[in-house]
Amino acid sequence: MNLTNKIKKTIDRNKEKKSEEKKMEKTVLNVEGMSCSHCVNAVKNAVGALDGVAEVEVNLEGKTVTVTYDAGKVSLSAVKDAIEEEGYDVL
Repeated sequence: MNLTNKIKKTIDRNKEKKSEEKKMEKTVLNVEGMSCSHCVNAVKNAVGALDGVAEVEVNLEGKTVTVTYDAGKVSLSAVKDAIEEEGYDVL
């Protein structure tokens, strides 16, 4: 493979990465019923297990769950369902 082809492949890979990054969405959900570290772990594990979820942050004091996810792989509805299946209410 010559240098020109290597450069073209690198450029193509970078374009793919940028298009993947554009699909990522970050959403803050208000969630009732979380009160302890068990709740935090339950929500993080349930949501984090979904294909397409990149990051889950739980704030007990603020009663929020912040989710960074690939909208092309997982829907916000699926994220909410995962939280509700753990016994918490998404407002």
